[in-house]
Amino acid sequence: MMELDLQSKRTSTEAHQAFLPVKILKREMFWNYNLTRGIHGVPRRLLLDADECGFAIQKTNRSSGHAPLEVRVRKIGNYCLDTKVTVLFCIEPGDP
Repeated sequence: MMELDLQSKRTSTEAHQAFLPVKILKREMFWNYNLTRGIHGVPRRLLLDADECGFAIQKTNRSSGHAPLEVRVRKIGNYCLDTKVTVLFCIEPGDP
């Protein structure tokens, strides 16, 4: 790989729905139209970027750990596959 000057890269997955004609039109309107159809002309300081993500445990491994010989490895917490967490966050542009 070094001889070919190739590097290992991580990929991002984009949904097929993002490339539907109606979604492309909505994106175009959002960036290039004035209020109420878009944000063109709105100062950046007035915009908020909100997003949501979900986390779920897909695999658990309680059979190993690191500790001194005389101490038992024990973890207390939600170690079941049906526990899910949803995180909501919002970013405001400007000085902190």
